[in-house]
Amino acid sequence: MDLEQAKAAQALEGWDQATQPQRRVAWHQRTWEEFVGSLGVKRVDLYDYYLGKTAREYSDAEHAQVIAEIFTDAILVGALTMPQHYSAEDFSFHVKSGANGRKISITRKV
Repeated sequence: MDLEQAKAAQALEGWDQATQPQRRVAWHQRTWEEFVGSLGVKRVDLYDYYLGKTAREYSDAEHAQVIAEIFTDAILVGALTMPQHYSAEDFSFHVKSGANGRKISITRKV
């Protein structure tokens, strides 16, 4: 774990999801902005932050990893709220590059 990820883990300790039961998915932009601001990473490249590197090209697996980690962080800090019986681990992300761009899919694990 590098220094930035250690800071993120420390910041996550102070963030809890709402205690009220959640019945649907909701995005809370302000919560996300406060979280990112608390880490001081507003201008940090996402791939550098989550993968620890920057490159000209990333593999489909690397794209999927970054998306999954953002999704997980968003849930952990309460920026993305979901019904209580779901967690970030219940979903998988897949990216497939093609001639017309990238297709990103999210699948609920069974």
